[in-house]
Amino acid sequence: MASERTTQTPVMARWKAPDGTNRRGTVTTSSRRTDPGAEVEIWTDLDGSPALRPMDAPTAHTHAALAGLGAALLTVGLVEVGRRLIVWRMVRERYNRIDRAWAKAGPDWGRTGTGS
Repeated sequence: MASERTTQTPVMARWKAPDGTNRRGTVTTSSRRTDPGAEVEIWTDLDGSPALRPMDAPTAHTHAALAGLGAALLTVGLVEVGRRLIVWRMVRERYNRIDRAWAKAGPDWGRTGTGS
């Protein structure tokens, strides 16, 4: 939620990695309690290194919906481009057949006595 968002503050922290080793480093936190000795929540990856906070469910749903919409639009666009290429080739071939038919009829078509 927008009301829960606060500024990120860098703090020096100590924590234990999943393998039990002690870690120390500068991390960012949204906690308001950043005085020395205060406990703050941080997020770590599987290796125990500091990581960004995971997305909340509404944000993840929004990202998924936008990704789905983008994929659908891309698919529709590719289908339309393919359709236009096919129609363009069909029209070009049709004009080529018409040009061949006109060339076969000769330059004097429609004149009486030419045998056409």
